[in-house]
Amino acid sequence: MKKKTIICGVLASTIAVAATFGGCSLVSTNTAADMSQTVATVDISKADTLDKEFEAYKAAVGKTDIKKRACRILYKLRIFLRSKLRKNL
Repeated sequence: MKKKTIICGVLASTIAVAATFGGCSLVSTNTAADMSQTVATVDISKADTLDKEFEAYKAAVGKTDIKKRACRILYKLRIFLRSKLRKNL
């Protein structure tokens, strides 16, 4: 009985370790495709404020797609600048 318990424990441990280390390649991401996704589309050309105050610039304003890469870069830049400003205070 004791020998059977030890064998089952070793087998279970082996399966757990194999699943843990073998599963690393089961899930993967395509980073280039992930970063080129559009996360938001902004179109302010139909805004009331643009019609009233910025009529001269209306032709230059259009629809803009914001990519995930740009969001991540701006977020990291914001954190960096915030840390620099806190050191200077």
